Amino acid sequence: MSSEKPSISGLEGSVAFPTILPVIALNNYDPFRRILRSHIADTYDEWLDLFAQWEQEWGRNGAPIRRVNVNARDFERHLATTGHAPTLNELFVFAAGLADKNRN
Repeated sequence: MSSEKPSISGLEGSVAFPTILPVIALNNYDPFRRILRSHIADTYDEWLDLFAQWEQEWGRNGAPIRRVNVNARDFERHLATTGHAPTLNELFVFAAGLADKNRN
């Protein structure tokens, strides 16, 4: 993974709900790569490694980690609706919004 790719500390600023992690299915990874470009790991395996690091790091404080399935088409609609840039941080914001909707 190049130095420009996301890392455990690669999120810009703070994430709204750091215990919520976006889960990307293997068959949906290429569409997310096209959307997020340099803001996401080059390969799905690298993404899974990064995801595991986040779970471990953020789970150390004892807070539960909530996994939220995300879909590239829905994320694209979110970006179009909000006008927000396609960043890793925005993916976390999107996942947090889905988690909140699913809770109600």
